[in-house]
Order: sequence, then C-alpha cells, then structure tokens
Amino acid sequence: MDLDNFTHHDDQGKLALTGNSAIVQKVLTSLNYIVAMTVGNALSFCIIHYEKFGCDPKKRSIANYLTSFCLELVIGSLVVVGSLAQWSTLFGPVGPTLAMVSVFTRQVSKP
Repeated sequence: MDLDNFTHHDDQGKLALTGNSAIVQKVLTSLNYIVAMTVGNALSFCIIHYEKFGCDPKKRSIANYLTSFCLELVIGSLVVVGSLAQWSTLFGPVGPTLAMVSVFTRQVSKP
C-alpha cells in the first residue's frame, strides 16, 4: 500500500493525515465516542442502581457507597472529557479555558 497518498509532512516536519484517511479517522473516533458514551454510561448507571437499590439499604456497606460515588465521578468525567476530546478531534483545538476544565475534571475524577 502506498502511503504517499494519505500522509504528508507539514511545515514543522510532523507527519499529518490527509484526504480520505482524516475523514475515516474522524468517523471512527465519532463511532467510538458514541458507543463508549452510550454503553459505558448505561452499564455504569446499572451498577449504581444495583449498588443503591438492589440490596437491603440498612445493610449497605461502605464499599457499595464508594463504588456508587466513584462511578458517578467516572460518568461525569466521561461526559466532560470525552465531549471535549471529541470536539477537538472533529473541529480542531478547543480554547485554553475548556482545555483547563478538561484537565481539572480528569485530575479530580481519578479514583
């Protein structure tokens, strides 16, 4: 396969995607984002629901509380960080303020 049709070196000497390969990359990352957000968040919501309401509420252990809390943080960070990452993939870099929000959300939501 000839890679000359799909890549070139920009003015800084970095390898960049051109033409159809850039479109394919955007489509694949968009599909990955949609699947990860829908399936991942749905499964996390199911786990949270089970941890909160699936067993006797008087016998809820601290592990159940922590699992629910951590999964709520993960869902929130996926929505913020994933959306900003997808935006930058499709439309280019985000502003510095949004980039700082993304980094802050990633750092705060680490378990």
